[in-house]
Amino acid sequence: MFTGLIEAVGRVESIRRKGAGAELTVDIGKLSVSPGDSLAVNGACLTVDVIKGSRVKMSLMPETVRLTNLGALHAGDEVNLERALCLGKPLGGHFVSGHIDAAGEIAELKAEDDALLVRVAVPAELMPMIAVKGSITVEGISLTVVAVKGNCFTVSLVEYTRQVTTMKKPVVGRRVNVEVDILARYTKRLLEADPKPRPDKGALSEQRPGLLEEWLGR
Repeated sequence: MFTGLIEAVGRVESIRRKGAGAELTVDIGKLSVSPGDSLAVNGACLTVDVIKGSRVKMSLMPETVRLTNLGALHAGDEVNLERALCLGKPLGGHFVSGHIDAAGEIAELKAEDDALLVRVAVPAELMPMIAVKGSITVEGISLTVVAVKGNCFTVSLVEYTRQVTTMKKPVVGRRVNVEVDILARYTKRLLEADPKPRPDKGALSEQRPGLLEEWLGR
């Protein structure tokens, strides 16, 4: 579990494809991690496999390569880094699982005083889980949605966020990792699920949509 508050910007040392997956090595600078730790890289939760000095090696599962922009990284690219949340520390962002829903694409950039409005296009199936004033994670950064239209949402980046993350110089067309709010994800699942298994087919029966009033009253 993470907060979406970026701790450092790392630099990709190498990425090596291994079948449908890959092996990613990142220079994490002064961050302290141990083998087996979880580390969010551009918002994707990865496991630290090997550590050599400030360089850590992590494996990318085929699913991670398919759903995120990590498989398209190159040596020298910068990545946002955050270590797992420790109990007792302030929760300054929001609960972030590190499970990327999709790689969106920056559709528009617009300056607004000292802020930068970033409009991101995502697959249509994500839009029911994105709401104005709700939380969303872009490239591992906890942000607030300021507008929703069509298959796009807009977030506002303050100058500090741009300076301490990889969003210093975003460009239209750039692919960015997106994770919707975890509460919205589970709410959508509840709305789709049948809370009462059919007696003729048991628990594995075909699910039908709708969060029934009978179930809510239990």
